[in-house]
Amino acid sequence: MSTLIIAEKPDQARAYMDGLGLKHKPKDHVAKGQTFLDPTTTIIGARGHLIELSEPEAYGQQFKDRTNLKELPLFPSKFLYDIPKENSFLFSEIRNEIGKADRIIVATDKDNEGAAIAFNIIRFSNGFNKKIFRAYPSSLDQKAVQNQFRQLEPIAQSWREAMAAIARSRSDWLIGMNLSRLYTTKLANEGIIGNYAIGRAITATLSLICIWNANIANFKKHSIYTLKAMGEIDGQDLQFISNIKTTGSDKLLNPKKEYISLLKKNGFLKKQIQCRVANISSDIKEMYPPILLTKGSLYKAMDKAYGWSQAKSKNIMQKNYEDGYQTYPRTDSGLIAKNQYEYLKKLIPNYLAAIHYTEKFIPYQLPDEKLKKYLLDIDTNAAHQGIIPSEKIMDDEADVTEDQRKMYDVVVKHTLTIFQSPYKYVSNVLKLQSNDVTFITRSTGLVDIGWKKLLLSISKQPNELLEKVIEYSKYFRKDDIVNLNLYTDISETKPLPLLKQIQIYDGGGLMENAYKYVENKTYASILKKVKGIGTSATRDTILESLINKKYIYVDKKDQIHVTPNGWLINKLFNNSIISSPVLTAKWETAYKKIAEGGFSADNLINATVKLVQKEFQRVQTDWNSIDIQEYYKNTKKKFDNQISIGQCPQCNSPVIYCKDIKNKGKYNAFRCSNKECNFVIFERYWNKKISEKNIKRLLNGQYTTQINGIKSTSDNKTYSAILELRYSPEKKRQIIAIKKKINTKDHL
Repeated sequence: MSTLIIAEKPDQARAYMDGLGLKHKPKDHVAKGQTFLDPTTTIIGARGHLIELSEPEAYGQQFKDRTNLKELPLFPSKFLYDIPKENSFLFSEIRNEIGKADRIIVATDKDNEGAAIAFNIIRFSNGFNKKIFRAYPSSLDQKAVQNQFRQLEPIAQSWREAMAAIARSRSDWLIGMNLSRLYTTKLANEGIIGNYAIGRAITATLSLICIWNANIANFKKHSIYTLKAMGEIDGQDLQFISNIKTTGSDKLLNPKKEYISLLKKNGFLKKQIQCRVANISSDIKEMYPPILLTKGSLYKAMDKAYGWSQAKSKNIMQKNYEDGYQTYPRTDSGLIAKNQYEYLKKLIPNYLAAIHYTEKFIPYQLPDEKLKKYLLDIDTNAAHQGIIPSEKIMDDEADVTEDQRKMYDVVVKHTLTIFQSPYKYVSNVLKLQSNDVTFITRSTGLVDIGWKKLLLSISKQPNELLEKVIEYSKYFRKDDIVNLNLYTDISETKPLPLLKQIQIYDGGGLMENAYKYVENKTYASILKKVKGIGTSATRDTILESLINKKYIYVDKKDQIHVTPNGWLINKLFNNSIISSPVLTAKWETAYKKIAEGGFSADNLINATVKLVQKEFQRVQTDWNSIDIQEYYKNTKKKFDNQISIGQCPQCNSPVIYCKDIKNKGKYNAFRCSNKECNFVIFERYWNKKISEKNIKRLLNGQYTTQINGIKSTSDNKTYSAILELRYSPEKKRQIIAIKKKINTKDHL
């Protein structure tokens, strides 16, 4: 007997090799040997989707020309697949091993995509005649690996999940291939050049960002009038807030008039009134820890703790998973299995020692009704679980980077909050009544820092804070009369801030909260349940696509602006379901039915075909060249001026900051927005980064401030200099040049 284990990627395969005791070299993707599973056990790692849907030209050479709209839309009667050249050797290896094995264990990632990867590999290797089982990975430390292969499950459910993922990929292919070609070609014919990728997730996410930014652009400032009052206890001022408040809006243009009307109605035009004590309360309130970390919330935690970018957090998160220190990183659930809770509880001292936590830590047992909030309903290998430390401890001897330790510290502390007492605070409330108007003042104070001690740094002890809490019952009784001095607080409504990248894909971010933008309650409920658009594993890639396709622009402050291309696509899909989160809700319903075996994948494909046909008909009837060109022209002019840092010295057009995404920022530059102009200033002058402030000085015809530590390319020495713009006959444009070289101690 022989057993073949199929992993999703080489690093996962190597973790299985370590867990099952098979010897291998550092970069091996395949290993063989004896394990408790079988005397002949082979572990081999794929490389994600080895097999991909074919490009349109596979269906005929007439589809090779991407601008040939006469042949579109394309709806294959049978979907074709290709093995990319770079994957062909690896696929052959896996196919040969499948042919030799008596039993196959699918141990790819535990989601629909992981199931689809294995399904396609086995399908195109003619391996369905083998005995096939499923193993679900949670973390990659030795104990977890051995445990997962001792709890093999039938493959049937995974194949149903694979059908859902395959239906998704085919539907996405139909939309993306047909509509991307359609819009890219149609817009190119209008002189608006770009790569206009269209897709269910990317277009809907763009729509949400556009709605947010449109609310900012269309914001109108309105006044807010609130009736407040001041009282006194033992010479200490108390501020009371009433329920009389009017906020201006497009419907209420004169909030002041409405406010004065309410004052007259309640007899509050005088400065001082008497109120009756309606209620006095004092409550000790408890706050339990939030659910455990998801991918998005870990990104957010690392940003808050160390200012890390999403890309950096993603890399370190994956590294800690591959090294066996953290559980599965592509998750949008903060729940864990009961057996995981038990090993965490057992290893608390080890975790505390690993992060050098020296504060007093008294383990707390959550009440059963509270513990349920953090645990899966049953001890199951669900596809999504919270990110927690594995049973492998990152001790001082661990061969890891400082960044890996920083993330491990954050993960451990967040995880151990569920073994700490609740955060407790006292809330004292004094409520006064006059006519039908209520005046309220509150005094709160810390009672027990509880689990927050792990996450927060506080400077005052609880007892010190409690001394400032006012117990209103010491001074008032119900129905006492209290004198208040009235005054009007006038403030203004404020616009939403520009979105930052983390706000798009993190827990509680724009993509997860897509349901809030859906009026239909049924679809909104579905979106809320599935946590919005995309999955935890795909949301950050959707954001990357929006940037790469130049639908959005992220400035140096990490603020998101919609580009002219983005606004145009959003306008063109204004009345289409493709730009609505509703389509995701409908598809999620279909996925669930397919995975449960109650719905055919063909039904989803057929519905997508009709959707694409409708889009082609809509373009044919609604396309307005003059309107499109004028809209794009005006939007581009407005956008360029909005993000401009100055005027081009060659053609007077706006100069904008351009990130070099392809080369990871190596050639970030300040470029002229006029495509016919060749003016550019690269962000780095030799080895030194030039500040935006100095770039603005150069654009204004001034020279920079002194820049130290510039490294010479001729002799590798460093020097200081003041720079200026100077015309270069060779390059036929303005370039940065040295105005004055300064001899300083930096010159070696």
